[in-house]
Amino acid sequence: MYKKILLAAMLAALTQGCAGSANTAATNSDGTQTASTGSSDNAELICQNTRSTGSMLKNKRCRTREQIEADREEARNTMNSIHSSVAGSSGIERK
Repeated sequence: MYKKILLAAMLAALTQGCAGSANTAATNSDGTQTASTGSSDNAELICQNTRSTGSMLKNKRCRTREQIEADREEARNTMNSIHSSVAGSSGIERK
């Protein structure tokens, strides 16, 4: 009897959690996931499972397309500034 009540309670909690979720997700061929939140801002989240260097554990990181582009631009600017400072001190001109 106790098991039936526990099972019914777990089933009710599970269906209640699923009913409240308005997110939809899809997995792409490259392993990334895209999810739309269903809110009015139409922000599309892209989730990636990545491993940090030296770690066996994967971390899930979700960002919007705008955040991904901003991160790429920042990385590009950082690399350009490092390259120009190294090229400037060694006398090599960058074209």
